[in-house]
Amino acid sequence: IPFANMTGYKEQDYFCDGSAEEILITLSNIKELKVVGRGSSFQFKNSEYSEVQIAGTLNVNHILQGRIRRRGNRLRINAMLYSVGEESQIWAKRYDRELDDIFEIQDDIAEKISNELEVNLVKNVDKAKPVSLEAYEMLLKGRYFEEMFIEGFDRARTCYAKAVELEPDYAEGYAALANIHFLQTMHLLLPPKEGFKKTKSFANKALSINKEIAGAHFVLGQTAFWHDWDFDQAKEHYENAAKANVPYYFTGVTLDPWFNAFAHGDYETAIINTMKIIETDPLSFYNQVLLGYYFTWGQYHDKAREVLNNLLKLVPNYSEAQRLLAYNSFIEGNSKRAVEEAKKAVEMAQGLGWAQITYSIALAQNGQTAEAREILERLEASQEKVNVSPLGIALIY
Repeated sequence: IPFANMTGYKEQDYFCDGSAEEILITLSNIKELKVVGRGSSFQFKNSEYSEVQIAGTLNVNHILQGRIRRRGNRLRINAMLYSVGEESQIWAKRYDRELDDIFEIQDDIAEKISNELEVNLVKNVDKAKPVSLEAYEMLLKGRYFEEMFIEGFDRARTCYAKAVELEPDYAEGYAALANIHFLQTMHLLLPPKEGFKKTKSFANKALSINKEIAGAHFVLGQTAFWHDWDFDQAKEHYENAAKANVPYYFTGVTLDPWFNAFAHGDYETAIINTMKIIETDPLSFYNQVLLGYYFTWGQYHDKAREVLNNLLKLVPNYSEAQRLLAYNSFIEGNSKRAVEEAKKAVEMAQGLGWAQITYSIALAQNGQTAEAREILERLEASQEKVNVSPLGIALIY
């Protein structure tokens, strides 16, 4: 879980979170360990839950936690490993060091944890430490903003750009720049031609400096899959990411489940792999909605409705879950129910995204063609102002 910020300054949260995440990434690449990802474990930041309660929620046996104090270039880091079975700390250490020693501290903590849990730590011999600590801090700060999702993407990109400006040979900085461009393009914040071109350029730059950067291989796989539709190339990049020596957070699944679903129409494997990812990220609403997609398109209708209705209990205004309920009804052939559910999705999404498109499709299937065409004309008229998917327009036709 995130290391507590004892500096007295909220703006140092990025450093405390980033230091914990670096250790998390290293440990997640040990095959014998199931390490819960940032998306779930970091929800317990500053939590009042006990270690036993956290462990029960995340289904783990051990919790690594800590505290960080920072004064200028001086660091004090206290790290502790708690065993649920023994109901006590089984390891603890205090580090009083200079900021320059942060990488040694992270590596030492990861090594001590692996020793305590009697597993073999992967030695990332090709992981080059940045020369500029300022550049490294910009990387951590960028990751912090990236976790804020769409609202933080621009600030994350600025931080990553600053990192490579400070250190022109910073491979991990270029990999982060590639990933943020990919995310912004996928969420329609950048036009595809520009966004994917920059994604490839930054990822290849990272690999030209260090061919072992797993994150760069993975994002090239994503670009080959989503933009180029070169599925063989995508698979090769995904597999290279799994083998690379400089890790990123590894869920235990080599191929993105979308690959199984869309490249091969293999929804069953996509569901199995998503369930594996959920084991390491049990509190992720995103992974639950992915299950909703695969159950819907794979025509496991009852399971789709169960997952999506459970999501809506947890997040009542989750418009995408509501929209998928409508699409599920559409595929089942229950057009009347699809119209009712899609109308709710439109209200939740305030008319944005795919909700209006799905509503129009449902109306057309239900024989309400005049109403469907009215929405279609409104969507086509607003294409210059809002990113409306051409695929959605085609589906309505």
